[in-house]
Amino acid sequence: MRPNPTYCPIKVPRRHVRYGETYVRATLYASPYLVATPKGYTKHYYAESERVASRTGSGMDSVNLFLSNLADYRESSVSLNSPVWQESWITEEDFLAKYDTIERQLDHVVYECLWTYPNVVFDSLNILYSYANLSPYQHENEPDCYWYHPDHLGSSSWITFSDGKAVEHLHYLPWGEDFVRQRSTDWHAIYTFSAKEKDTETGYSYFGARYYSSDLSVWLSVDPMADKYPMFSPYVYCANNPVKLVDPNGEDWYENENGAGFWQEGNAATVERNGEIYHNIGANKTIRYGNVSISYEQNEPVSMTEYVLNPEDFRTQMSSPTTKKEGKEGNCFVQAGYMVAQSGTTSLGGTDYDISDSKAGVDYINSQIDRGFSTRVHVDRTGDGKGDHWVAISSRTTNLRTGKVESFGFYDPGTSHKSNGINNIFTFNSNGRLQGINYSDKLYTVVNVRKNINR
Repeated sequence: MRPNPTYCPIKVPRRHVRYGETYVRATLYASPYLVATPKGYTKHYYAESERVASRTGSGMDSVNLFLSNLADYRESSVSLNSPVWQESWITEEDFLAKYDTIERQLDHVVYECLWTYPNVVFDSLNILYSYANLSPYQHENEPDCYWYHPDHLGSSSWITFSDGKAVEHLHYLPWGEDFVRQRSTDWHAIYTFSAKEKDTETGYSYFGARYYSSDLSVWLSVDPMADKYPMFSPYVYCANNPVKLVDPNGEDWYENENGAGFWQEGNAATVERNGEIYHNIGANKTIRYGNVSISYEQNEPVSMTEYVLNPEDFRTQMSSPTTKKEGKEGNCFVQAGYMVAQSGTTSLGGTDYDISDSKAGVDYINSQIDRGFSTRVHVDRTGDGKGDHWVAISSRTTNLRTGKVESFGFYDPGTSHKSNGINNIFTFNSNGRLQGINYSDKLYTVVNVRKNINR
């Protein structure tokens, strides 16, 4: 619960005046699925860990008014048999039964348990459901349902209403500041950048363990796992790469049958959470977040892989394991260029655009991956120092303990089998040159890196 308390006297029917805290504009986080405020409540619906919809309901103010009316009439001299009550929406029998029930709940839940009078806790009781038949304060049918359509980071991009019509459209600057925010109604989403709640009073995004300021582009407190990232400031957001990365929530690793998982201390064979059984899969796990995957040893992230190509982007020059395709489709240079194009750029033609210096070539590859682009590279397969085959860079893996790039993945068009073509890696030899073993255990050495049109 996030309160804003004030100290004030509280009058309880048929009891003496007590003093306690009243929570104004407080928010009760009953669970990930229900959030309540004095004005209403919101139910959240998830597909695994992704929030897909929110259904809003009113009634909190109605409950307060209903209870106030009960107390006023209970202590008034107005007879419950009077025309006022005979024409009202509740019978004397229902009135007395409901009032006594509510008072018992007040005594037990609020005073005996909490020794205070927090309105939001009172509101969170099941009164909305228990007294749904009491018009006009009846619980609504929750017709207002909003559906989230996120971008690759999970940030809310479009929000549609129950009828499918768009009610809000958002775009963000790289660090999460609002760039475009268009609404067609008075309602607005509070779960915005990275699908986290933005506090309406401060403008900070709440990530659970810390608050993040998108205006300042920093966390407001130190990373509790800062000792595991010595190469980064403890206030930096997502390793200074907010366009590709999200902030994963960390805790041997457990998975259920659907692949959902978590980390916790201990080595139990199975763990039950929310009625589901999770099985121990050991100390290591790799989790994919959009175009980035993080590899963990226990709960420590040890490496990060950024992908610029996906398996569906693979192209081959082979029609069979031993036969090339006809014409330009059988050319490795052409097929590698096709794959680069799938990342959103164009690899240039002509040797004038080759980078032969190994360090300069690696720097160029890194600069392109930073922008989400692949690169076409020329490799030597025979050991004579001359390029005789072309491949496309598909990913980059960084050691999070040292902050250094360790390897680059590449797609090889020289095989007809996708599984062989996409699982290849370049590492650095003792001279700082990129080398890798392909699917047939042949050594590839990078001799040239071809520039892209966006150089």
